[in-house]
Amino acid sequence: MEDDRAAKAARAKALLNKRRQQKAGGGGGGTGSGTNSPVIPPARLSSPGPSAAATAAPSGSSKHPFSPPPGRQDAGTPPIERSPLRGRAAESQRATRAVSPEVALSPRASTPRASTPRASTPSLVSPPIHAPVPKALSGRNRPFSPPSPAPASAPTPPPAPAPAPEPVEDLRPILNSQQQTISLLVAEKASLTASLEQLEGFEQKSREADALLEERQHLIDDLGHKITALEAELKAASEAAAEAATRERQMADKQRELERDFDLTKRSAADLRSQFEQCTARIREVEEQLQSDDRVENLEKSLCGTQDRAESLEFQLSKSKQAYAKLKAERDAMEEESRNRAASEEEWKAKHADLSDQHATSLQELQSVSANRDSLQTSVSNLESQVRQGQDSLAQAQQELSAATEELAARTRQLQSVHAELGVVSRRAEDAEKSQNELQSENGGLMASLGELRSKVVELTQDKVDLGETVDELRKTIRERDLKVEELRSLVAELRMQEEEREMARVSESAKYQGEREDLVRQTEGLNQTIAELEAELQSSHAGVRELEIERGSLRQAVSRSEGEAQRAKQASEGIAAEMTILEEQLQEQRRLYEEARAAADEGQAELKRLQTEVDAKDDQIAELQDQVDEYMAIAKAAAEKPEPDLTEEMLSSIRQQHALELSSARSQIRTLESSVHEEQNKAHNLQLQVSALEDQIAELRAAQRGIASKSPLPRPVALARTQSSDWSIPTGRRSSFGDTRPPLSAKRTNSALHPAMMTPEAQHKRQVSLSMLKARIESERSAAAASLNGSTSSLRTMAEEGPRAPTPGLHDIYQVAQHAFKRPQFGDESHVFWCHACRGDLVVL
Repeated sequence: MEDDRAAKAARAKALLNKRRQQKAGGGGGGTGSGTNSPVIPPARLSSPGPSAAATAAPSGSSKHPFSPPPGRQDAGTPPIERSPLRGRAAESQRATRAVSPEVALSPRASTPRASTPRASTPSLVSPPIHAPVPKALSGRNRPFSPPSPAPASAPTPPPAPAPAPEPVEDLRPILNSQQQTISLLVAEKASLTASLEQLEGFEQKSREADALLEERQHLIDDLGHKITALEAELKAASEAAAEAATRERQMADKQRELERDFDLTKRSAADLRSQFEQCTARIREVEEQLQSDDRVENLEKSLCGTQDRAESLEFQLSKSKQAYAKLKAERDAMEEESRNRAASEEEWKAKHADLSDQHATSLQELQSVSANRDSLQTSVSNLESQVRQGQDSLAQAQQELSAATEELAARTRQLQSVHAELGVVSRRAEDAEKSQNELQSENGGLMASLGELRSKVVELTQDKVDLGETVDELRKTIRERDLKVEELRSLVAELRMQEEEREMARVSESAKYQGEREDLVRQTEGLNQTIAELEAELQSSHAGVRELEIERGSLRQAVSRSEGEAQRAKQASEGIAAEMTILEEQLQEQRRLYEEARAAADEGQAELKRLQTEVDAKDDQIAELQDQVDEYMAIAKAAAEKPEPDLTEEMLSSIRQQHALELSSARSQIRTLESSVHEEQNKAHNLQLQVSALEDQIAELRAAQRGIASKSPLPRPVALARTQSSDWSIPTGRRSSFGDTRPPLSAKRTNSALHPAMMTPEAQHKRQVSLSMLKARIESERSAAAASLNGSTSSLRTMAEEGPRAPTPGLHDIYQVAQHAFKRPQFGDESHVFWCHACRGDLVVL
């Protein structure tokens, strides 16, 4: 220390000597001019001695922790001119101690104003600015009294102002509060960021809830579509049931019409039966009347034919009864089916009512869900607006916070610069203290230069005033910053309250949303179950609808078939009715012709009886004439014995000729009567053939009607075949003559009879055999007829020629033989009836 002080004293002496030399060389300026400051050389200002630099650096580093680094010690402020202090070591220690506090507290006022902020981005954690005050400042702020009174020429310095470290001590709690505020603002920012993230999470959950609600809405829409489809299917099924009911009613009406037609046919059959009974009664009467006639056989056979026809009619009646029973069974089945359909329709109606109720409940649930969704959307929109407002307020608060942090960083930089200046001032104060210790011995010399330092003191005072103003400005800015911080704190408190309210609302909304979500999940499960049940019911309804469609198709086919059959039966019944009317008219005509033929036959019978009586009378006459002939023969014999002219023979010849003429006339009349009777019989036979043909047509029409009703043509009844065979087996001598031709029954028979080239070789061979037999029979009949006629004439001639030589039969016997020959029916036996196999049952009559 002593070496340092000696070195400093030597340097101060050297400086004082140099200054004195400069003053002496400049024209003898005295020491009284204290306004102008001495000129300090740059080398002296920037390069102190090695010992002083070595002693100043550790002391500054130990006592002042806020001192800038060595490289930046004099960067912000210019160095204090220390050369006059060191050059005047002879000044008194009192003057030095009085001046040292002023020098220690007089930094340049322009330094904090000229300092610019360095950091482009404000740091949230500033360097510590509340370091303890150096001891040099705290311990040496007191004024010290000089040991000896100053010379009279040296003026007394002005009173020292308030010490400078006091504003720094006042700034420490402010800086601490600012740092706490900054930390609180950072924590507030972190909490706001966390709440913003929570709000974003809530927004994401609300979006998920909206997506879930949209999915539920889609599911509900799909369910509504399915319900509409089910309603459409139920409507179609009800329409199909209604159509089936209408079809059933139509079928019932058609069945009633068929029943009426059946009743009409039954009545017509009853009428025909009554007519048949009347015909049988008449036939019995005719049989009773014609017991002695050969036509009874024909009538019996015709009666058999009518009985066979009656049997066929009864068979047709039984068939119609069976058809009626079948129709009745079908009607019962259709009624049962209609009842089943009515029951199924009731079931479908009940299901439709249940589905409509479920649809109504689902619509209500949909409305409640949509209302909940709307409320959730409104709450979400409110939350979004609140979040936007919070985000805006948070952004504003962040902007204000960033501005405050920037301003705080600037103030911190200013404080750092002030601390740097304070460090410089403290170092200067240390230097001044050291120089004071060194210059106490030089107090006398310094008193002489005190006048020169007054200007410096004034400058230092002005700098002090500027520094006080700067501190006031800093305090004012700190108060403004505190106000802003308070505003920010109130804003943060409001934001916290809003955040708490939002958190409470969020918690309530989340609880409500959770409950609604659980309700939606339950409703969704119920809807899924309902959808599954509806799908199962839909499948069952589809199966039922398919079964109903199949049944409807079968019913339509059955109805179409029954309609076609009913239409065909109706047409056939109409045709049959028309044909029945025509046949009845023809039957009436045939009956009228039969009555006429019968009347003609009765007349012929009466004529035959009359002729028989006449023949009997003629027989009596012939017997008388025979007696007379016998008498005449006896007379002739007697006359023959006498040779007298034979007058008796002449008389007998004349009588014989007269009798022959009468007999020929009687025979001619008999032939005419027999020919007329035969013609009437032919007419009756033709009428019977027409009647049988009409009956065959009626049977064919009824068979066709039964074939239409039963979908398959019924075989021709055996009774009709028997009737035909019995009709064809009637002896043709009673039916037709040689010139009579039988009309064909069908086109097939006429075609087969008229076109032998179309027949098979076997049929042609049979036809040739039958024709050869027919020719042989005709020739034999002709030869027999010629032999009988020749025998009768030869017997008459021999009887007339032989006279008394041979016993001749009487004329009565001959007439009886001839009458029997004439009365014998032609082809009365069965040998004259031939079956033509090529004509399929047609008869060839000789």
